[in-house]
Amino acid sequence: MRIAALILGLIGGVIGLFAAGLALGIGAIGGATGAQGSGTVVGLGWAALALSVVGIVGGALALAKPRAAAL
Repeated sequence: MRIAALILGLIGGVIGLFAAGLALGIGAIGGATGAQGSGTVVGLGWAALALSVVGIVGGALALAKPRAAAL
């Protein structure tokens, strides 16, 4: 079960990193063209980046220290 948590955490984190990069890129293009709401997209891109890193760390923590990861 710990290995599955590691694998799912890594897969989710990597997909989240790609999605965060895409959101940041779209927000940057929108900001450069003066589109409305581009600041929101950039903010959500940063949030996605932070949460994907948390997912990767959580998956690694599930393998290394399962008791701490359960809390």
